[in-house]
Amino acid sequence: MSRKWNHINSFIETSSTAKKVRHFSQSPEKKSKLKALVIRPVEEFDYRIESFRSYLKYTFTRPQIVADDITSGRYFLWALLNMLLYLVIVFFIGAADDRFNWQAGIQFAVSGLIFTLVLVVFTFLIQVISISSHITIYKVFVDILSYYTLVSVLTSIQLILKLLHPSYNHPFEIICFLVVMSIPTRLFISYHRDHKFEVDIFKMNLLLIILMVMYLMFTRNIEWLDYFRNI
Repeated sequence: MSRKWNHINSFIETSSTAKKVRHFSQSPEKKSKLKALVIRPVEEFDYRIESFRSYLKYTFTRPQIVADDITSGRYFLWALLNMLLYLVIVFFIGAADDRFNWQAGIQFAVSGLIFTLVLVVFTFLIQVISISSHITIYKVFVDILSYYTLVSVLTSIQLILKLLHPSYNHPFEIICFLVVMSIPTRLFISYHRDHKFEVDIFKMNLLLIILMVMYLMFTRNIEWLDYFRNI
């Protein structure tokens, strides 16, 4: 009886549309081997401060390299010479009036010296408040004076303009003031670049401006302290 349906069953293809299911053998997880990308490191700024001339060169082009150097305090002698150079320029600015007045020059140089020391102490206190004990006052002194190379160049131009075109003297006084005002913030960012904490730079700048205004108010009647008397 079964042979009766063989001719019909022959038309049925049992293996016609069967879906082939692909079975994946789940192998245990293997640690992925990451191929290291061989990237040539960026060539660092190669500098060697071996003389006062090289110190002036690098502090004028890139003063931040001194601030980024943890051991920048070893350039204390060069920074001291840089401050003396700055004070000599400030002396001639104060003395260059209608006629050479050396007493006014000395007063202006002393006021510049005292203000610089006040700026060093204030910047150092910012670091102490920020719990950064590895920053010494010697390093702060060197780092601040490294930015004074630019200020010395601006004051030299200011001295030339004071002798030739006194009307153009005031803009350079404002520029020097702004450069000096920006030094504590520049150093603060440089010292704490790798530290993770939130600091409102705007408030810190505002505090610095308030302290500078207070300095101007308290010293305006004291000639040997009135460093920004023409601002």
